[in-house]
Amino acid sequence: MPAGSRPSAAPGTSPDFLRAALDSLTSEIVILDESGAIVSFNATRERFVRDNPQAGSLLPGVNYLEGCESAQGECVADVRGVARGIRAVIAGELPEFHHEYRRDTASGRRWFIMHVTVFTHDGKRLISLAQVDITARKRVEAQLRLTDRAIKAVSQGVLIAGPDQRILTANQAFSIITGYSEEEIVGRTCRFLQGPLTDPKTVEAIARAQVNREDFSGEILNYRKDGAVFWNDLTISPVCDEEGAVTHFIGVTRDITARKQAETEFENLNRRIVEVSRQAGMAEVATSVLHNVGNVLNSVNVATTLLGDRVRTSKAGNLAKVAALLRDHATDLPGFFTRDERARHLPGFLEKLAEHLVAEQRAMAGEIDTLRKNVDHIKDIVAMQQSYAKVSGVTEFVSPADLVKDAISMNAGSFDRHSVEVTTDIADAPSVEVDKHKVLQILINFLRNAKRACDDSGRADKHITIRVRQAGEKVVFAVSDNGVGIAPENLKCIFSHGFTTKKDGHGFGLHSGANAAKEMGGTVCVHSEGPGLGATFSLELPLRSGAHGPADHKGLSQIAA
Repeated sequence: MPAGSRPSAAPGTSPDFLRAALDSLTSEIVILDESGAIVSFNATRERFVRDNPQAGSLLPGVNYLEGCESAQGECVADVRGVARGIRAVIAGELPEFHHEYRRDTASGRRWFIMHVTVFTHDGKRLISLAQVDITARKRVEAQLRLTDRAIKAVSQGVLIAGPDQRILTANQAFSIITGYSEEEIVGRTCRFLQGPLTDPKTVEAIARAQVNREDFSGEILNYRKDGAVFWNDLTISPVCDEEGAVTHFIGVTRDITARKQAETEFENLNRRIVEVSRQAGMAEVATSVLHNVGNVLNSVNVATTLLGDRVRTSKAGNLAKVAALLRDHATDLPGFFTRDERARHLPGFLEKLAEHLVAEQRAMAGEIDTLRKNVDHIKDIVAMQQSYAKVSGVTEFVSPADLVKDAISMNAGSFDRHSVEVTTDIADAPSVEVDKHKVLQILINFLRNAKRACDDSGRADKHITIRVRQAGEKVVFAVSDNGVGIAPENLKCIFSHGFTTKKDGHGFGLHSGANAAKEMGGTVCVHSEGPGLGATFSLELPLRSGAHGPADHKGLSQIAA
């Protein structure tokens, strides 16, 4: 009989009808003769062998039993057990044989049940093998056994509901979490546990997952039986049979109220820390402003002292003496100029006095001009500080170069006093949409730390470099110094709250800067080769507010280098 042939029709039965009937079966049918050789098979078995070549050949005459007995792999005992049962039926030792066994297939390990029966056709005794794939059922049974053990063993709340969502059972932990005993909830639908505090979107998501036979996982706010509000972490999973129909829903829940309260307290604490840090940052800005204003006031004081001295020592008073002399001789001025020796010297005296007063006027005008410039400088410093003292959270487009210029200006006096050279390397970069106060707070902190690192190094050539580069959709500010550097063990905690290596440090300057950068969708980082080798602090910000993509640490490292 050629490969793929079908059994001949029984008397009074159409061959086409019998073939159609066998091919319509979902079970795999194989017909053997009494020697164990294959006589025929149906389309389902043919598809199985085609998808799983290791299942053996379907060629007529091939001995099915020998193929089973020569099986290899971890499941060999199960497969050979099938061969022993078939031989027992052929020998008449068993009227029929039913056996569950495992087999390795192309899709992985699967479970089957084999039904072996004997029938006679055209006077020949034939053996019918009907094989059914029960992998799905075995998996459901394993899930149910695991669920049964889980209900007894775990400390989490567990309930089981039927396909109609009516609760079948719940463990003691579930009763402790919700306050309801098992007797009070069995028979009621799961919606009974979804109180008025449950987010309607969450209720909709649960229903959608159950209809689609999908897992649901989420955090739900609800009431206990005694009216207390609590949070629970809920997971609902469907259990399906081999046909794909839902047989049970398993719900697992944990009381996470304490965790949610801790998260709320942490958020409140972090907001307070951010606010205190922001106020401290504003205080640093104000301190810098006062330093700069103080430096300018020194120049103002010098200018006003010089003006006072020039006024007090001015020769303008000699004009009054000349006027008095002329007034005394007003009735005889011609005779005065003719006879009085003083009159002959008066023109030369007036000429010299005029030259002196012109020089004095020129000098005083110069001092007044210097004074005016210094007053304008103070006004600029105050105006700049006021522009950065706006309410945080207001974003606007500003030039990165202007931000660097302002940060340097507000530290210029400190750099001059400590002989720190500051250079800039600012590449063309578009305006960035940021909260200017937060950026200034970060940059001033970087510059102050760099200046102090240079001071602590004791070297004469103190140098700070500020670089600005565009990296994709971000802009990176990098402040490098040739100061004392940072030890490797301190790099990982440099931005942690409370961490400082300064004797008078408070440990929240860099931490607040890191928080401010995060609020703007940016990041801060630090790089140092070690003690004595300087350090680089970098700030990366998105060009547009709200464009908070993942941090490009490669871009940061390139700028730092």
